[in-house]
Amino acid sequence: MLTTTNSNGLTNGESSLFDIYEDTNEITLVIHNLITPTGHDNQNNVLFIENIEFFPDNTVKLIDRWGVPIKSWDNFSNYDSSNPEQTDFDFSALIIGNYVCIVQYTDDTHGNKRSQSQMITVLK
Repeated sequence: MLTTTNSNGLTNGESSLFDIYEDTNEITLVIHNLITPTGHDNQNNVLFIENIEFFPDNTVKLIDRWGVPIKSWDNFSNYDSSNPEQTDFDFSALIIGNYVCIVQYTDDTHGNKRSQSQMITVLK
């Protein structure tokens, strides 16, 4: 049996290729609030949302400080080297400033629709 524990202390039950938790209501999304798309250090180059993998039925919107939509993703998953198909947005094209990230998602355990937002700063 494979048991994993996430940052919220929740563990999955049976061995699986995926982490399956009994109650996703206890899982908290964390939208990282900094993007530094310089490419020099390979850190914070893209939008990252902790625990988004537990809520595959999601919509993520990035808007600028005036409310103008910049990008919208359906079924967002984090950008990384293991997910090469997520090359649909060039974060280095964003100008320095503040943006708002809005995540709307469904809690699969209870079917509840939830929403969370976070101010994101882009620095270069």
